[in-house]
Amino acid sequence: MPLHIYRFLLGASLLGAPLLANSLPAPPGHLPSFIWECEMGAGATFATCSVWTWEGSAYAATWSIGAIGHLTVTRSDHGELTVQRQDTAGSLAGLTATYTAQWDGTRLGDGKMSFSLKGNSNTGVWRGVPLLTPVVHTASGMVRTVTDDEIYGVGRGPVPYYNWYSKDLTAFAIHSERFEGSGNSTVVDDFRVRGEQPMKPGDRRDLSLHSKRLEPHYEGGATYRFGMAIAAIYADGSTFGDQKVLAEMIGYRRSMILALTDIGTTLCRLGSQGASVADVSEALGKQQAAADSRSPGDQSARAAAYSHIDKSLHGRGHFTPAVAIKAAWDTLGNLRTGLADPVKNAAGEPAFAPETPLECNLR
Repeated sequence: MPLHIYRFLLGASLLGAPLLANSLPAPPGHLPSFIWECEMGAGATFATCSVWTWEGSAYAATWSIGAIGHLTVTRSDHGELTVQRQDTAGSLAGLTATYTAQWDGTRLGDGKMSFSLKGNSNTGVWRGVPLLTPVVHTASGMVRTVTDDEIYGVGRGPVPYYNWYSKDLTAFAIHSERFEGSGNSTVVDDFRVRGEQPMKPGDRRDLSLHSKRLEPHYEGGATYRFGMAIAAIYADGSTFGDQKVLAEMIGYRRSMILALTDIGTTLCRLGSQGASVADVSEALGKQQAAADSRSPGDQSARAAAYSHIDKSLHGRGHFTPAVAIKAAWDTLGNLRTGLADPVKNAAGEPAFAPETPLECNLR
């Protein structure tokens, strides 16, 4: 086994953060809902990795080589963890395996495994890292414990994140560091806020340059590694990770929906009156300024909403005011629909009521 891979599997630092609640049932024995796991059989030249996802009674995982496993926890007490794996589908259908490790409530260590397939057996080693979300920052199969700035230099190198969950990822937040000595921050990459398509299961996407920064506001006692994904929202309403960060993300969406609703009322009224693009822009500018005065705390989300509509209103190819206003109206409708995903709060209930589509007889 190459020395650098052996060190990766057994020697890298693990997560020391509290394992927070999410919208799925909690696993037994204070185990994490997600485990980033990499393993290597004796004689192998590379590691294969997966995310173990707790699904109510057992973990489920899909490995980077296409294997699909069902993982039953048979022991999780007295510092010992034992997991039985069975593959009924995927590239290793028929495989059975036993994983053991030391588990102290926050860390997994001394991972060993034995497995058999079609009459052949082998042993190996594995490493597990508790995760708050199924969004993983990886490169060449390795879990990042430092930022890209530290590896490549400030402003250089990709920042790839992978969606290891079975649903479309619509937003995630990472624990980051702006520049050396400047302190910590939270970076939110929300595709719904930008009107973009979510990440499909297994997709990789670099962190957007248009992501939003939040001041640190975490659950009590949380200690996070730089670069780790600490909150995530999915299209089916599932949420994972730090509940205070999730609340900020959901609140931002709610504020954008309210702003878009106000914008829609003005677009419909002026568009129905045959107003010019200049008149609409002026009216929206005054409306935004008045709203900022009444509710300064929502200025960032409101500015994002107004910016989307302004860009659409002044987009190329709008030969008449009616066409420009209709294009802005369509953009507004698409944004509201995405932002109004059925997101669940910490109690597993809808974070906000379903949004009724806006109606207007624009031509």
